[in-house]
Amino acid sequence: MSRDRGDQTAAAVGALAADVEDLGRKIHGVAKTATQAAEDAGNARRAVVDLANLVSDRLAASGGDGGAGSAPAASVPPWLIGDDADQTRMDLAELVGWLRDVYLHYHGAELGECWLWHPGVVAELIALRNAWAAAHYGDGASPARVMDWHDGYRPRAVQRIGKELADCHLDRHAPGGDREYRPVRIPGVEMSGEIAHWWASSHGSTAAPAPSPAVMAEARAARSARSDW
Repeated sequence: MSRDRGDQTAAAVGALAADVEDLGRKIHGVAKTATQAAEDAGNARRAVVDLANLVSDRLAASGGDGGAGSAPAASVPPWLIGDDADQTRMDLAELVGWLRDVYLHYHGAELGECWLWHPGVVAELIALRNAWAAAHYGDGASPARVMDWHDGYRPRAVQRIGKELADCHLDRHAPGGDREYRPVRIPGVEMSGEIAHWWASSHGSTAAPAPSPAVMAEARAARSARSDW
């Protein structure tokens, strides 16, 4: 009987040792995961700070602080006219990181599925990101500028972006969609010479030139395409 009891004790001790070893492995795994998560969070924070410092440095180098009347920073080219593929790729990558770490944490800031296909939206978001960085970092940073960003810049940008993306989806940008890529077209531009001559000679004291048949046909086609969607 004593031997059986001893065998049972040994078995229990062995099982307990195995459980302790398994628990140790699990604790090690949790600690490793937590350490990695902390490193990832730290890297994300450093990336945001680096971005903000970069924008502030660019603004300082331009001689302006980003406020009204400041000269535009030469090293922060406007998105819509950028022609350096490497620069635009970097700008977009930085924007995506900022959207993830800052912008999308605000209520109502959700982006539609086709936001990248709207150059005006991308330009607006880059400008908003740069204003955020200038408000938080650098010589021109201040609590008042941060509040200006929260109370003014951000909500107005969200409103404009929401209006631009309302009822839009990727199907409209696919071949055959009404927002499929087409070269930028300014309606009626072929009559600009006639309009300029009319205005310079009359300043509106006579009737304006009548729209040409080609201009009228183009306008009707554009209205018809919009009504189909």
